[in-house]
Amino acid sequence: MIRVPAAAFAVVFLLSAGASGPANGEASPASCDPTTVVKTVTSAADWLADPTAPLSSTSVTGACGTSTSAAPASTTAQATAGTATGGGTIDTVAGGGIGDGGPGLDASLFEPAYDIFDSAGNLYVSVHGRVVKIAPSGVATTFAGTGTFTYRTDYYGDGGPATKANFGNGGPAGLAFDSQGDLYIADETNRVIRKVDTHGMITTVAGGGPIGYYGIEGDNPRNVELWGPDGIAVDGAGNLFIADGGFCTVREVKASDGKIYTVAGIPPGPVAERLATCRYTGDGVPALGSGLFEPKDVKVDS
Repeated sequence: MIRVPAAAFAVVFLLSAGASGPANGEASPASCDPTTVVKTVTSAADWLADPTAPLSSTSVTGACGTSTSAAPASTTAQATAGTATGGGTIDTVAGGGIGDGGPGLDASLFEPAYDIFDSAGNLYVSVHGRVVKIAPSGVATTFAGTGTFTYRTDYYGDGGPATKANFGNGGPAGLAFDSQGDLYIADETNRVIRKVDTHGMITTVAGGGPIGYYGIEGDNPRNVELWGPDGIAVDGAGNLFIADGGFCTVREVKASDGKIYTVAGIPPGPVAERLATCRYTGDGVPALGSGLFEPKDVKVDS
């Protein structure tokens, strides 16, 4: 995951890079034998900074530390969060190690997905089984989750500290703050939206209903099923918007009455009928009743 200044663009990297072997530009001790093959390996950070550089190179001349011909490398590496400057340099700011309560560079970020900043400049990243908070100082701590995961009815932790709760396999996903500083988290595999308040306590605010029950307009959001909620957003009035990819709709939990409504996509109906309408139906038609194909994210303009 790469953070890019305003003059550039935002990118998410889940990169397989780096490999077993010597560091960038270094030859193994055996390479100093003029009769052996010299092999060098470009580090992941250097490759990100210059994608044109070969990931590995070999030389049959045996000159210590030199390489004359490029060859593909078999590479594996852990995803990290970084910053791309205008000059193209990539600086890793989090990930690449293990640890909690220490520098972000020592933290393990497995499959980073969504991220968001709070008003104090803290960065929150949803990774596999938890939400990690990275302070402006670079210190990374677990904000929510235990790193363990379950599926649907087995999830736990509501009513207690967010750091004692768990998320669904592969989650969490989308993150969104409200104006009070509460963080909403899309627990995609558990098919619910959860909220961590400013005291660090976690609750479920939407989803968790019977499998296949979309609900009715104006239903209690805890009575309905959310089928794979992914991206979420909260507007200035406190309304919560949910990209419900499985049901091919965008849904809203209104702050005014706490009820859930469909704002885009096909209105409620039989599951079989809904699946048949999960497709693009063109522009120039009302959002409510238009076809959407598995919406993944949602944003608000105010």
